[in-house]
Amino acid sequence: MPEGILAKLKIQKKLSKLPESDLKAIDDFISSLLNKEKLSPANPVTLKGIWEQSGFANLKDPEKALSDLRREMNEKLLKRSI
Repeated sequence: MPEGILAKLKIQKKLSKLPESDLKAIDDFISSLLNKEKLSPANPVTLKGIWEQSGFANLKDPEKALSDLRREMNEKLLKRSI
C-alpha cells in the first residue's frame, strides 16, 4: 500500500480518538495548509463514449446477453469440484 494512503489511515485513526472540541482546531489547521498550497480546482472528467469501442453498442438485447452470461457462469461454477 502506498505510503500516502497509510499516512492518511493513521491520521484518520488518530482523529477518531480526539474529543469533539479539538476538531475545529484541526479543521482550521488543515484549511490553512490547503490555502498555502493554492490548489487549483479539479477539472471535471467526462466518461462519455468510454464503452464505444467495446462492442456493447452492437448488442441487440443487452439484458438478455447479460442474463445468458450469468447463467453460463453459474453453470460453470456449479460444475467445479472443490
